[in-house]
Amino acid sequence: MSTIILQEALNYLDIFREYVVDNDIPTAIRGNANYLAALGLSTYTEILGGLYCGDLRGKEKDLNRHYKPFIKEFFHPDYMEVDRDLRKDHLDGKK
Repeated sequence: MSTIILQEALNYLDIFREYVVDNDIPTAIRGNANYLAALGLSTYTEILGGLYCGDLRGKEKDLNRHYKPFIKEFFHPDYMEVDRDLRKDHLDGKK
């Protein structure tokens, strides 16, 4: 795995903010495209998780490696509680 240097991460976050925060999500919300906004936010969470873990290759398919660690670190603890409740009720998308 290649390591991301700080300047690359900061540059990536500037680009991310410009396109996502200032454009993509507000546009989806204004267009009443709620599912598109939710999918975008989930995808962006995965991308930020890769950045947080120092791996933007996108080859790692295990959500426990990028997505969940990012959520645990930066989201309110209620998000993980919802995840536990969904798994308990067998609503986690697994068959």
